Amino acid sequence: MRRIGCVALLAAGTLAAAKDKEWTAAASDHFELVTTGGAKKARAGILHFEEVRDFFVHALGFDPKLRQKVRLVAFDSPEEWKRFRPGENAIAFYQSGLDRDTIAMESLRGEVYQTAVHEYVHLLLRHSGGSFPLWLNEGLAELYSSMNSVGGKMRVGDLHVGRYQLLHSTKWLPMEQLAEVDHSSPIYRAKGHAGIFYSQSWALAHMLMLGDVYRPKASEFLRQVAFADVPTPKAFQTVYGKTLFQVQKDLESYLSANSIRIMLFNYKPEKPPQPEVRAATPFESELAVARILSHQEDPRDADEIFQRLEEQHKDDVQLAEAFGFHLLQKRKPAEARERLERAVSAGSVNPKVYLRYAFLMQGEAADKSVAALRKAVELEPADKELRYFLGRMLLTAKRPGEALSALTDARPVPPEHAVGYFEALGYIYLQFKKPDEARKILARAREYAKAPEDQQRAATLERNIEQWENFEAQRKTAEERYEKYKEAQARAGNDATAVPTMRRGDPDSTPAEKTLIERTTEPGESLPKVTGKLRLVDCRGAQAILHLLVAGKLRRFRIDDPGSVVITGTGANGSTVDFSCGAQKDVPVTLGITPQPDARTATEGLVRTLGF
Repeated sequence: MRRIGCVALLAAGTLAAAKDKEWTAAASDHFELVTTGGAKKARAGILHFEEVRDFFVHALGFDPKLRQKVRLVAFDSPEEWKRFRPGENAIAFYQSGLDRDTIAMESLRGEVYQTAVHEYVHLLLRHSGGSFPLWLNEGLAELYSSMNSVGGKMRVGDLHVGRYQLLHSTKWLPMEQLAEVDHSSPIYRAKGHAGIFYSQSWALAHMLMLGDVYRPKASEFLRQVAFADVPTPKAFQTVYGKTLFQVQKDLESYLSANSIRIMLFNYKPEKPPQPEVRAATPFESELAVARILSHQEDPRDADEIFQRLEEQHKDDVQLAEAFGFHLLQKRKPAEARERLERAVSAGSVNPKVYLRYAFLMQGEAADKSVAALRKAVELEPADKELRYFLGRMLLTAKRPGEALSALTDARPVPPEHAVGYFEALGYIYLQFKKPDEARKILARAREYAKAPEDQQRAATLERNIEQWENFEAQRKTAEERYEKYKEAQARAGNDATAVPTMRRGDPDSTPAEKTLIERTTEPGESLPKVTGKLRLVDCRGAQAILHLLVAGKLRRFRIDDPGSVVITGTGANGSTVDFSCGAQKDVPVTLGITPQPDARTATEGLVRTLGF
């Protein structure tokens, strides 16, 4: 096998134990593995993960349909692992990453396998299309982490001694609290959170999936709580007819028995995996190392590796992807965009590449951003998060109908996006002129708005709803007044629908016409001036209301007699200037006005001159 000699060029201490080791690469249908453990361990390791995945797909019905193979990186000793571990006691970890899912581990041995499989279960649940509450996510990961293939069967449910002992020596969390714990909860974030929360979660998942009373309906419970957005208490009540108090009593009884259930599941892989095992190239080894180092607090070693590899393999798609994501983490968006654009042009099949590329493009090319997100959804249709981001992007692109469709397909949305999801729906319903629906959505957003920033988002949505309602009330009042005006004009025999026309002095006009225009101001008279951008001409028969944007604020002025307004500035060669009713193109104008506030038309004054 070839030695990864180029790794020796890393900064001192980066791979003190691993740089002189031979690396092996293994690949199967769903995994890629690089390890310093040798060919025999590489084959056994990748086969074990294939067995775990196959069991979840065929025995439990969880098929994540990942387009990208999961990346496994395994060292062969604690000494090699020390440089890469995220914490002193960590022996494996899962990186969802910006590019691909990676599980890194200290070695390919039993205890490490259990932790690595725990992380892989999280990965599977994340990509299953469901939204699992935290207790269930962690409970299932703990339950299945110890499963083993025995004589062609999968053994599930081995006793977790540490968890079992803690449950018999520590006060339990109230079941209501357990069901509500999320990643922001103090019980989860506090030091030592892996104690009673994890233990109760493991025990409850064990009873749910293996207990005689709960197992027959477990699949329906999972469907409701993870795929139908049903809260845990309601799901237990609906599926089992039990309150959380009753469930806790059942769990206490389940754990007080003299034995704990272990099950052997019969299953046969549809296609026995045939992994390819070979010597890893220096490029493969270094890229794997760089990806892990990219997530370290000090990523300078990763910088050096990526730059060197780019000099040698600039056209490699995986390198462009990995380097682009590394630069994103370092907050270098321009450089990251260059690499991701290269990956997209080369035909990347990684949905996360298109997701991040869309975010980088959204400020200047909304259509490109939407197209990139559609490609991401096409590559990984089961990913609800991608559909959520597509919906948000379509809303930004002012395509509310398509946004609503995408957000509907995103249900159930991952919990961390719940507030953003309902916020987007609220704005969509406002654009559809359905404020009552928007208020219903606002109530749902507040249910999930625990963090201060989420509460602020909900408050902003409420203000927008109130502003829309006020605007609609004013519009309806104006329409009612205009209808009354038209009725009065009709009774008087006048044409209430005529479009006001303002004339500028015509060289060929008669002296009388010129006199009519010029006498609107007295000699020496000075009118107050207002300068802004003409946004709207609201025609009301012979009268018109001008909406002027002044210093970011919309102000209203009226014209009672269009023929009396003096037009100045550049026009169409001094000829007639006609205004069409309706929206204008923010034309810069200066109005000379007579301050005459009018409550009926909500205007500040009477327009006497209009300058372009």
